[in-house]
Amino acid sequence: MEEFEQCSDCKTLTNKKELLCEKCLQQQMKKEEDEVKQLENEINELQNQLNQVRDEINKMETNQIERKNDKIELDKKNLDKEIQQLEQDEQKQKNELIKLKNQILEQEHNEDNLWEHINKFTTKLYSLFESNQIADNKLSQLNNEIDRLSKLDVLNDLFKISVQDEVATINGLQIGKKGEQPVDWDDISAGVGHLTLLLVYLMKKFKYQCQKIDSVELNGSFTKIKIKEEYQNAMSIKTLNLYLNTKASQKDEEEFNDAFQQLYLEFQSFCKFLQEGDILKKRKINLTLPFSMNGIYVDGKLLSLKQSATQKWQEWTNSVKKFLANVKALIVANAQFDLSL
Repeated sequence: MEEFEQCSDCKTLTNKKELLCEKCLQQQMKKEEDEVKQLENEINELQNQLNQVRDEINKMETNQIERKNDKIELDKKNLDKEIQQLEQDEQKQKNELIKLKNQILEQEHNEDNLWEHINKFTTKLYSLFESNQIADNKLSQLNNEIDRLSKLDVLNDLFKISVQDEVATINGLQIGKKGEQPVDWDDISAGVGHLTLLLVYLMKKFKYQCQKIDSVELNGSFTKIKIKEEYQNAMSIKTLNLYLNTKASQKDEEEFNDAFQQLYLEFQSFCKFLQEGDILKKRKINLTLPFSMNGIYVDGKLLSLKQSATQKWQEWTNSVKKFLANVKALIVANAQFDLSL
């Protein structure tokens, strides 16, 4: 006789050999199947995560390898550059070495030439010693000629021009303004009178015909110039005062400025007459002026009192210095002319 027992789940009687009834057994099996599926899913999920981890690891390894390869490539390029630079440096050193060798050869050649030159020079030196007495005699003659030139340079003594200081002077008379001191018109007017006298004398000596000045009224500190009739309309005045006093007006100053500029322009024409004519050339005398002259400009600076107050006197004084330096060069040429007579 079969023995029965209650099912451990539903308490239904079942065969003693079986712990569960068929229904419960099926449920149990289904449950276990579900658990197996869930476990499989978990395993699959873990497998996917593991694959992702492996992919990440592979990716990281790939990136690391690529970075290493890039670094290796960069190092290779840098190394190639260094090798190229070293090769260039080596070539430069080779070229420098060749150059030094050539220089040594050239120096050796020059040394041979130098000794040859020394020997020739020694021979020539003995010859010069023999003619030394002749040279001393010629030097003595030259010194005598210089003494004669100094004695004949009368104009340099009569019209002593100096351009060494801040203001140019003629016979100690200043033509210009010194620093912040007031303008001494008495000094300037007298100096311009001396300058005009000097130029008139030289122009008459060399038979120069004035271009625009008709005549000059030489009267010391009160010199005047008369403009030729064809230029009077442009100047709007016939006679110009080449002097001023401390009570002069702006109009008087402008008239003096025009007169001084006419004197300067006439001096330019006179110098051109001497440089291009035959008077000095026949005696092989060159009139070389230290400063350029062009219109009312001297050495590129405007010779005019019609400028702004901040620069008027400084530029005019400096320009007059250069004007008188050119006059001094004319005196030197005149002295040479006198010696050639």
